[in-house]
Amino acid sequence: MRIAKVSIAIMLLLAGCGDEFVGPSATGVIMPLKVGNQWIGRWTRAGSVASRIDTLTIVSEVQRGNERWYKGSDGDLYINRPGGLWQYSEKGGYYTGEAMLAKYPAALNDTFGIRSATERGLSGPFVMTEGVTLLAKDTAIGVSAGTYSCNLYAPIAIDASGAYDIPTKRNYYAPNIGPIRKVAYDSIWELVSVTLR
Repeated sequence: MRIAKVSIAIMLLLAGCGDEFVGPSATGVIMPLKVGNQWIGRWTRAGSVASRIDTLTIVSEVQRGNERWYKGSDGDLYINRPGGLWQYSEKGGYYTGEAMLAKYPAALNDTFGIRSATERGLSGPFVMTEGVTLLAKDTAIGVSAGTYSCNLYAPIAIDASGAYDIPTKRNYYAPNIGPIRKVAYDSIWELVSVTLR
């Protein structure tokens, strides 16, 4: 009888050891990537009642070099590396190439994703250097899809006087869930529903 109980316990333990994402505690990433995972959000502009739905679905796996990336319905590629979530884009402009979207795990005030580009200013071209910093952890954010404990990532600009916050942009990610809220100037994206496979 005792051997049967031990055998059943071992079988149940092994049955639960697959590589499938089964819920928020099943992985240790900021955004779980698997074909079929989907984040549906709504963009709303401040002072407006109009909004638009914006959906990101992981549509396929793509081999890039020796890594397996995940292609999103937005045309970009995504990967979770040991240091966090990365994106590869070929859309052109400042955001072309690889960039870390969210360092994870991260300590407060960790700064990452530093890149520079030449911008056009009123008095001629200048070099703009930006990065992202983790401003807060375990921030409760309530959206249509529920309430989540989020990491708050904020872009910073860096110039000769040092680094300074860009308060008009914010990204909130819930570990093991993904994006929950994005603030971009006068517009806000909020998660309406999420499907994780």
